[in-house]
Amino acid sequence: MSKDLLSFKKVESILKKHFSRTCIIEKNIDGFKHDIYLFKTKDNKEYILKIPKKIEKSKLPNEQYALEIWNKHGINVPKIKFCSKEYLIEDYIKGERLDIFLKKNKSNNLDEMYENLNNLIKKVHSIKGNGFGFLDENHIGKFNSWEEFIIEDSINNLNKLKENNIIDTVTIDKIRVFLNNLKENGSLDCDTPYLLHADLNPKNIIIKDNKKIYLIDGGDCIYGDPNYDLAILKNISNELFTNIFKSEQNKINIKSLENYEILHQLWLINLYHKENLTIDKNNAIEKLNNLIK
Repeated sequence: MSKDLLSFKKVESILKKHFSRTCIIEKNIDGFKHDIYLFKTKDNKEYILKIPKKIEKSKLPNEQYALEIWNKHGINVPKIKFCSKEYLIEDYIKGERLDIFLKKNKSNNLDEMYENLNNLIKKVHSIKGNGFGFLDENHIGKFNSWEEFIIEDSINNLNKLKENNIIDTVTIDKIRVFLNNLKENGSLDCDTPYLLHADLNPKNIIIKDNKKIYLIDGGDCIYGDPNYDLAILKNISNELFTNIFKSEQNKINIKSLENYEILHQLWLINLYHKENLTIDKNNAIEKLNNLIK
């Protein structure tokens, strides 16, 4: 039996547990960590089914936690119908990814949209938690301090780059010195853990009906310093970051964001390598070299 047929039978079995009749519309929508299916029920309601590619690394319960707590704080998110470590079913938000929406509307005045995005991000970063870093099964951060988490995570990413010969030893040594300097000068101090999206980029923001903003894909959420989320956004799209926070540039610690951009770049390079995205990987390596100078 082929892998595709086995996959189809698995999906069919899951859907039969929750719906009397369904029709799969599309498979694998932007899925790095999951097999993702868009399907429709007999009453024409559309849902997303996510199945982790590696069950042992499933973060679906974290995604459920993040979406539910964001919803309680007035943030638009998909409603979850069912969630376990094995799979998640949630409402399909019919709209456009933020990056696509902005390209289509670049000639329009988007000040109100940017202000709404600013307010959304502030709401996300208003939610306090316990502990730092990755969430355990009780939704508590696994680390006692932000510095402890971010240094360990960065060293793990750096070691992967070294093991796979992705970046040269000179750059690796520079980054090790950079990490030691961050520890010594207190750049990673963070007293209060806030819930972070930890993959805050335009692909995870959906615009519905040209105005309503939805936040999706909370599985990578962590507790930590909100500047880390802002750095991810800035690293992915400096133009978007600038437009969202243009009235607050003097309030933002740009140096802190630049430090986090370097750490995020380590993770990005590993991701692109794993997914065989050679052009993206090479561009990310070039950007890392420019950042670390």
